[in-house]
Amino acid sequence: MTTAPCLEAGASRVALPYDPALPNWIHRRPYSGLLDSLHARCLALRCGDTAAGLVVWDLIDVDTHARDLVRQAVAGRCGLPAAAVMVAATHSHSAPRSPFTPQTSPTPWIDRCGWLLEDPAYQAFAARLPNLVAGAMAAAWRSLQPVELLLGRAWLGDWLFNRRPRQPDGRVRTVFQPADPTVLPDALRFGPVDPTLTVAALRTSSGRLVATLLHLACHAVSIYGETEEVSADWPGPLCQWIGAATGAEALLLQGCAGDIVPARRGTAARDALAQTAIERALAALGQAVVVPSLPLRVGSRQVEVPWHRAAARREATPTAGLEVQALRLGDLAICGLPGEPLTAVGAAVREHSPLPHTLVDGYTNGLGVGYYGLPGDLRRGGYESGEQTGLSADRGGRLVARTAGELLHELAADA
Repeated sequence: MTTAPCLEAGASRVALPYDPALPNWIHRRPYSGLLDSLHARCLALRCGDTAAGLVVWDLIDVDTHARDLVRQAVAGRCGLPAAAVMVAATHSHSAPRSPFTPQTSPTPWIDRCGWLLEDPAYQAFAARLPNLVAGAMAAAWRSLQPVELLLGRAWLGDWLFNRRPRQPDGRVRTVFQPADPTVLPDALRFGPVDPTLTVAALRTSSGRLVATLLHLACHAVSIYGETEEVSADWPGPLCQWIGAATGAEALLLQGCAGDIVPARRGTAARDALAQTAIERALAALGQAVVVPSLPLRVGSRQVEVPWHRAAARREATPTAGLEVQALRLGDLAICGLPGEPLTAVGAAVREHSPLPHTLVDGYTNGLGVGYYGLPGDLRRGGYESGEQTGLSADRGGRLVARTAGELLHELAADA
């Protein structure tokens, strides 16, 4: 008699090292202290012969060099296929950069941060990172146990603001920090936000949670500019408090937040945002329902995205090769996009996904081409369309979204 396949999950985390000499990648001087610890959180998944791993760390980014180092370390330590490991960042602006090289970072990043490659404290931090993550993934792998998947949703739109409101002529006027997020001057039109906080929990037959996945699209910049201390920003306390309340590791999947920022700023606002999110996440868990968690599938596709004209003059190749990756757990898909997709890109992927519950993440598996939206966003202007920030041609976001849709259809058809 054969045993029916089931989904197994295990989770773990590791604190990332802090050295008082570690330099702030913006100001080139050491951080002024440690406001809260940074972590890498790992989720291991297995069903039969299929296995996958998810890494989310409290850093500003994931360079392709960092992705490759982590995949190699995890594969060597756990036996997980390197291609089945997804590496994502919460995008905290108060945290260091991930390991990178001049060959893997677009020119603007090298121009701004290349000096880090000569800094001993940063190099020591970068050198330790892959093995620390691999150790945490190994611990998650050792704790694998059968689980079911629960899904709930909450509304957090009152804490989100699209910083690309449009003028009457259709052009964007960037508003980094609104004086009042509920009122716009000069007949500006509010930009779209995805107000959904999704909560996906993995639960054993005894009712114990193994891990909680939280998904929200909002830049982690609550305290950026207020303090020069190291911090995980709002995702840090959110994951910490959810973990304490549930007894399970909590991982924050940063959505397509290229144009989405917290509606209010400052340390007190950061804690209020995290507190509101945890209250609503726990309420969503209370109403969560069991959804199909099989089959487990993982896949990826490469897409060549043309550089914007100004970026093309700086780069050695006419296109940037980007990885789009997706994990499928039954009716749930986690689709990871590189760089900083605008919220409309996430909406386009969800609209064409064949799976009923699709979480679209940015800041995954590479810096990509910086900010990118759908056709027309580049021409509308704004900060995200600058020569140092929006590096792709106008059709870049559409190419990425189309590739993601094709990959999701492929995984949905693979039973």
